[in-house]
Amino acid sequence: MKKSVWKKILKVVMAIVSAALGALGGGAMK
Repeated sequence: MKKSVWKKILKVVMAIVSAALGALGGGAMK
């Protein structure tokens, strides 16, 4: 298992989560 691979996966996951929370949070606030 390479650490670089995990870092890439984490970046993708965090990007998706942040985008989803941003869309849901923004829609709820507005």
